[in-house]
Amino acid sequence: MFKMRKKSLDKSSNKGMTTIEACVIIPISFSLIFLIFFLGIYFYNKNAYDQCIARALVSCVQYDEKDNDELEEEIENKLNSLLSQSLILKGDIDTDVSVEYGYTSITLKGSLDIPNFIYFGGLNAGDNWKISSYYSCPRLRSSQFVRMISGLTNN
Repeated sequence: MFKMRKKSLDKSSNKGMTTIEACVIIPISFSLIFLIFFLGIYFYNKNAYDQCIARALVSCVQYDEKDNDELEEEIENKLNSLLSQSLILKGDIDTDVSVEYGYTSITLKGSLDIPNFIYFGGLNAGDNWKISSYYSCPRLRSSQFVRMISGLTNN
């Protein structure tokens, strides 16, 4: 009789255990998976911002004969075309290009929209993560630019 009672207790005590565990574990695990997924996209976009700025600066700053306004427009067009090709889940991007006599600088500010279910609608996290990059480089004459690029490739 003791063995029979033990078996009946084991069956009755495990009836809702799987459902309760699934209700707790599945939302947490899916939130962690999506959080890791969006963190990967965030870091990819951050790296893409940096690379697009560097490529736009290298391709456009070498033109010493152009005036500042022309060069600003050319850098901004190049930057927008590079960003449209390389970003994942891009939101609004603010570009600020400044071309002065001796240097050129670019500032990008954007955001990555994050669904609220990752945070369970709380944690005061907002619904987007800010991404920003800033680069500045000297505006070189053509001969200086060629020497700088050859020095980078030779090292």
